[in-house]
Amino acid sequence: MRRAPSSPVAFPRAVAATLFAAAPLGLSVIDRRLRYRRVNAAAAALCGVPAAHHVGRPLGAVHPQLVAGVQPLLRRALVQGEVVTDVPLVIGHRAMRASYLPLRGRSGRAVAVLEVLVDDSAAVEAERRREELATQQRALLAAMPDMLFRIRRDGTYLDFIAGVGGRPLLPPAQFLGRRMGDVLPADVARRCEAAVDRALAGGQTEVVEYRLVVDGAPRDYEARVHAVGTDEVLAVVRDVTEERRADEGRAMLLAAEREARRTAEIAVAMRDQFLSAITHDLGQPLTAIRTSAQLGARELSGPSPPNLTRVRELLALIEAGARRMAALASELVDLARLQAGRQIDLIVQIVDLAALVQAEVALQRGIAAGHAFRVELPDGALWCACDQLRLGRVVANLLDNAVKYSPEGGVIAVSLTTEVVAGTAHAVLTVRDQGMGIPAADLARIGEAFYRAGNVVGVVRGSGIGLAGAKQIVAQHGGTLTITSVEGSGTTVTVRLPLP
Repeated sequence: MRRAPSSPVAFPRAVAATLFAAAPLGLSVIDRRLRYRRVNAAAAALCGVPAAHHVGRPLGAVHPQLVAGVQPLLRRALVQGEVVTDVPLVIGHRAMRASYLPLRGRSGRAVAVLEVLVDDSAAVEAERRREELATQQRALLAAMPDMLFRIRRDGTYLDFIAGVGGRPLLPPAQFLGRRMGDVLPADVARRCEAAVDRALAGGQTEVVEYRLVVDGAPRDYEARVHAVGTDEVLAVVRDVTEERRADEGRAMLLAAEREARRTAEIAVAMRDQFLSAITHDLGQPLTAIRTSAQLGARELSGPSPPNLTRVRELLALIEAGARRMAALASELVDLARLQAGRQIDLIVQIVDLAALVQAEVALQRGIAAGHAFRVELPDGALWCACDQLRLGRVVANLLDNAVKYSPEGGVIAVSLTTEVVAGTAHAVLTVRDQGMGIPAADLARIGEAFYRAGNVVGVVRGSGIGLAGAKQIVAQHGGTLTITSVEGSGTTVTVRLPLP
């Protein structure tokens, strides 16, 4: 069932502060008087100025060298509401790119600017290195001596001048007076003899490129063959080995740069999608809490005795919204640990899984009116050693996904059974929907942080963090989370957990 979009609301302070502080990009908030109001650690590190030295001070006092270039951009964002992106900056000795996004108040007027800084020093350094390499190559080629060979029409070597540092295939005494076919490899000799014939016949300079093994190593050469009279040619031979290797190196650097840029663009797009989804996910429970609180206040303050049943319903909605916000905040904290390569700290206790699943299904039934839940649970308790809060979040996430990605409604089947694998008893939780399904090309990556299937991006809101956290939680319990799906036919998620 699609939910109506909520009205814009502010982030809870703790969540907003966590997102702002933990962002890997440099983030600063600048007010209409061009004073820094907030600066995260990444921005302070990029600028080389502590966050405390930014806050409350104007741009010109912190970074006077940026006033001329940045102040007009801030004015454009604040006055015209324009989004300014990809602005090159140099602060200290570090190159970076900046974007300026207007932050609007309830009236729609820009009240501040979000400055986003991205470290660009690696790309600048790569460009510097490429230019340095090109300069070295030009100097090398300018100073490199060419070897000169006088050759008769029949391919006989008549004379040789090595120049400075020239290295022929053999010492001159071993090839002068001999024909190219007796000295060079057969394929190289044939190509060089043909170039001699063409140069003498047409009077044009002929170019031949070839490779020889000299002192055990392959070397690349370029020979320019010029006719001298009617029966001889002069071959100017240059060792172009370094030039060829440099071309290959430049191609590799260019390919690496393109891949790095593509990766960065994907990361920025995923970040923007993630922030948009988090804003939406936090806005829904906030709106529900605010509306329920207002209705409850009216009920209690009205002239008639309050309807306690209605008040209890409103309190239940407030509690559900608060639980959703707390769960999302917990997901963000756990995801940060996961991204940092750290495990989640589990609080393990003996929990009745059947009661836990039943409670989460009851909560979903209260908010997913367009879906029918078919639930199969054990007759009695099913005890498991687990972190009740986080495992409840796993179940809630699976149910929420089943509802969210079944926008046309339908039946959501939930079952909890047991099985024995390799002598160990396991609880098996299955959640099956009849929704959109997952394309086969995306299935292997579902569960990666921030990754979402191609058929739901831009169609169904989501952040791509819930399932990633769920997989980590299940794994730390010694269990597994597997997904099977056919696009257009629904998805089945199966969780297996070892039992004590």
